[in-house]
Amino acid sequence: MSREMLNFVLQQLGVGAAGIEAAAVISTDGLILVSQLAEGLDADRVGAIGAAMYSLAGKMSGALDCGELDQLFLQGKSGCILLCRAGSHSLLCVCASATARLEPVFQEAQRAAVAIGKIL
Repeated sequence: MSREMLNFVLQQLGVGAAGIEAAAVISTDGLILVSQLAEGLDADRVGAIGAAMYSLAGKMSGALDCGELDQLFLQGKSGCILLCRAGSHSLLCVCASATARLEPVFQEAQRAAVAIGKIL
């Protein structure tokens, strides 16, 4: 795994879609591999919660016969969070502002997830 290459993908992600505020690559067991999170945020907590939520959403997707989970989207009053599968054992977490246009965020996140999957 190349931390430099993963960081480069996250930097490109921020450039590609206006409104993206933070991003992280998380292992499916909750470890932060690389992150560009705001100062003061607990990266370890973000990783653990993100992986747990994705796991639970995957179980729900299976229970509802929706197939294997690809993305999980959360909308809050101050912004949104997108968790995408990025390879077989990692996730991409993208945080965007409440005013971000979602279509470019989804497109850039998917592009970055594919790139991360190739690196890992």
